Amino acid sequence: MTDQSDFNSLYSKGMQSVTDRLTESTLDRMRSSAIGGGSISLGVILLLLQTKLDSTALVVALYMAVFAIPVWIVAWQYVESYMFCGKDSYGHFNSPKGSLVAVSFALLGMLLLLVSIVSLIWHMSVIAALAFLAASLLMAFLVYKHHNAVRIYADKVGRGAV
Repeated sequence: MTDQSDFNSLYSKGMQSVTDRLTESTLDRMRSSAIGGGSISLGVILLLLQTKLDSTALVVALYMAVFAIPVWIVAWQYVESYMFCGKDSYGHFNSPKGSLVAVSFALLGMLLLLVSIVSLIWHMSVIAALAFLAASLLMAFLVYKHHNAVRIYADKVGRGAV
């Protein structure tokens, strides 16, 4: 039980700078991203309805998109709860039951959608699919590094260390 309390405490402390920046506008963008991910997944399914699933790549694309939709809906509804309850609920977002679960569903939705799109491209060209996957992972890494650098800088400015 102590290990769980320690984890929750460490997690909440680590998330505090994120929670301090949480606004309704931020939550709205998170919600829009989840709805967008679900919409793109539905678009993949609608596209595949017009074809014969005559390759493994198309079957993989279909199933990844099918699983992505409910995952994106959960991510959307998770954020929606904080929007509905307002600032008084932001402390809960600071906990693993809040942001960790929400982020996990968003990341799972992104992964499923990425695999679905890579599979669509794979159906046409394996090399193009690998190039798209490599470029996507590289861009995600660059955005992640940039976001962390900006957040660390902002935290230093907030503490008067810059």
